[in-house]
Amino acid sequence: MKKYLLVFCSLAILSSCKKEEKVAEAKEEAYEVLGTIKNVPDSSMVVLSADNNNIDSAYVVGEKFRLSGKIDEPTNVYLVVKNSRNYSSFWLENNSMTFEAETGNFQNARITGSKTEDENKILWAQIDPLRIEVDSLMTKILNESMLVTRRDSIRARITELREKEMELDQDFIRNYPNSLVSTNVLNIYKTTWGKDVSSDLYSELSSEQKASEKGKNILSFISHNKNPDVGDSYVDLEQPDSAGEMVKISDVKEKYTLIEFWASWCGPCRKTNPELVKNYERFKEQGLRSTLSLLTSIGIHG
Repeated sequence: MKKYLLVFCSLAILSSCKKEEKVAEAKEEAYEVLGTIKNVPDSSMVVLSADNNNIDSAYVVGEKFRLSGKIDEPTNVYLVVKNSRNYSSFWLENNSMTFEAETGNFQNARITGSKTEDENKILWAQIDPLRIEVDSLMTKILNESMLVTRRDSIRARITELREKEMELDQDFIRNYPNSLVSTNVLNIYKTTWGKDVSSDLYSELSSEQKASEKGKNILSFISHNKNPDVGDSYVDLEQPDSAGEMVKISDVKEKYTLIEFWASWCGPCRKTNPELVKNYERFKEQGLRSTLSLLTSIGIHG
């Protein structure tokens, strides 16, 4: 009888241990964001979204909120206080995380618990000063009374800053080959950097990152993309015009066609729109085709 009792107790302990292990595994596979937002009214709703889809939400009580759930892989998300201008972007992971911010200053939110977000901060600490300077110069270049020579020098500086940002992005990918941030950056810029550069950087990525969804997108681009030389026939593109009608580049029968890629959410892109109008007015008599209504908004990266 004692032997049976001992076996029963052992099985019970083993079963209890397995249950605890399963609970621990479940916690490791889920995210939990414990948030603090100073000076926000009670019952304000916090919304977590990714790729324009809401994935979680919670109400603020006593300046505190809690979000929890599960994601397949680290995901770049937006956290927004509904019906306000308070928002922050960060990398969410299946982990215990904290979010601390103050109303009106979400851009300086303090976020902990995400290794991917920590890696993202390393990159942004390098490129953010460059982007701030570019935004400032873009504002200056729209000054109507500015001398042409001064405007040209500003454009040259902007080009220099953008090339520096590209170098920093590519160096980051080489230094952090197993980071989803690296794969995300390469996926965003693959068409801008071209097949050769993208192929070299893709080869630097870890096997894990190559197997990710973004890694597969990069490989697809490399496998199917062709790099045309000057004088080669272009790859035809079809987009809706301002009236919603589908138009191909091949439909445009003009001497010159200017194609401007921009995004409606990109502030600097919108600021340069007046420059496109000026260029059209300047060169239209020489056969320039205005495509401002042809390609209304193609999102690449802002």
